[in-house]
Amino acid sequence: MSALALAGSIVFTAIDLVTHEWSTAIVTGTLSILLAGLLYLIRRASHLAAQFLFVLTAAGCLLILVAIFHLHLACVFWAYPFLCISYLILGSGRASVLMCIFCPVVVFGAWHWTTHEEFPRVIGSLVLTWIFALIFSTNSERQHAEMERLAARDPLTGAANRREMEKEIERAVNLRARHKTPASVILFDLDHFKKINDDRGHNVGDTVLIEMVASVSARLRKSDRLFRTGGEEFVVLLQHSRLSEAYVLAECLRNMVQSNTFASLPGLTISLGVAELEAGEPAPDWLRRADDALYRAKELGRNQTVRAVPRLAELPVG
Repeated sequence: MSALALAGSIVFTAIDLVTHEWSTAIVTGTLSILLAGLLYLIRRASHLAAQFLFVLTAAGCLLILVAIFHLHLACVFWAYPFLCISYLILGSGRASVLMCIFCPVVVFGAWHWTTHEEFPRVIGSLVLTWIFALIFSTNSERQHAEMERLAARDPLTGAANRREMEKEIERAVNLRARHKTPASVILFDLDHFKKINDDRGHNVGDTVLIEMVASVSARLRKSDRLFRTGGEEFVVLLQHSRLSEAYVLAECLRNMVQSNTFASLPGLTISLGVAELEAGEPAPDWLRRADDALYRAKELGRNQTVRAVPRLAELPVG
């Protein structure tokens, strides 16, 4: 969009220079420079582009207002595309703040430099453009948020999915490295889940998973995250939790599942592995230690919780 706008502004600048419209050429030329700067940021330093979007859009706003007061009615009509572009670039929140300043000034200018017949048309079309731009921007943001939510959720159980888990696990590793914030994970899966699907059917198996996730989620803190990583495999990420605290919660979850009845099937059990993130430990190693603990829980007869072996204890001596 920046490239297309830049191409258009360059064309207008060239026309103004050829026709000796020096004032307009200064306006469109300055706008071209701003767009070129934005395009450079997007191409070369995308992490900085968002920080300058509001500043550049505000500069464009000021530029158009100066042009309106200098060239009168000839530049009032630039307010319409600029209003739409502002909502497209900034979103409904920041664009509305900017437009609450921009549009009244445009109205003030139009009052002085339009006829009595033209003024209602200019203002009416400006207000309608503002309303439609706001509606479009708000709906787009709502749809985008819903798409992000769906992309991060398991469609069956509503738990977060593996893609979301990888992001959150990496975030926990970064917090541990920067601020020494403790974190632990609980890996668990439902014992003999394949037998449930084979004997009772996949619909019953799905109901078991849905009801179990609802019960587990009700036992977690707001800061804890539950992820479904496979058929009956789940991960709980516990921020600000040591191994001992994670073990207590894991046992609580194990007892809760065993005492509940899911899909009219009593006596279901889960096996769990617990691991605390250690200093300097990569995310894959952390999850592997928890997975090894889960595997040992199954080897020991299932329906139990096993703490992971400390990472240092796994390192070869010497």
